[in-house]
Amino acid sequence: MNKNLEVLAAEVVERALKSTSQLHLIVTATDNDALLAEECLRQLAGNNLSHNDIAGLPAFVQTGVYRFESARRLLARRLGTLHLLRTHPVRCLVVSAPALMRVVPHPRWLKSFTHELQVGRDHDQDIILDQLLSLGYQSVQRVSQDLRRGRKA
Repeated sequence: MNKNLEVLAAEVVERALKSTSQLHLIVTATDNDALLAEECLRQLAGNNLSHNDIAGLPAFVQTGVYRFESARRLLARRLGTLHLLRTHPVRCLVVSAPALMRVVPHPRWLKSFTHELQVGRDHDQDIILDQLLSLGYQSVQRVSQDLRRGRKA
């Protein structure tokens, strides 16, 4: 691991432990550097800072073969971090410069696209289907459970 990164992370952890009401921001040049810095912060903080005290905001810049496979995971992580920032006093945030440049939708806009489902509660499937169709999802026939796995001859 980069020695400069370790020194910076140790300094940020020390400051975060002293001041519980401030957000300490680390901005890196790349998403990869941001992931390394977040990992380093977590290691150095140990049990002194909770999982929610340290957050990383990915840029969601996808290129190459894996862009479609990891897009949902990155988007979920980005939205999860934004939610955490709204609901928890995060003490250390690691973000790359490309992530800072990404436009973040207003919370009211995001809320207009949410539908809360609760276990044990009845939900009108037609309303949920209409909402999904209005967001661009397409209705497809249900696949039967009689699928067989195997190789093509």
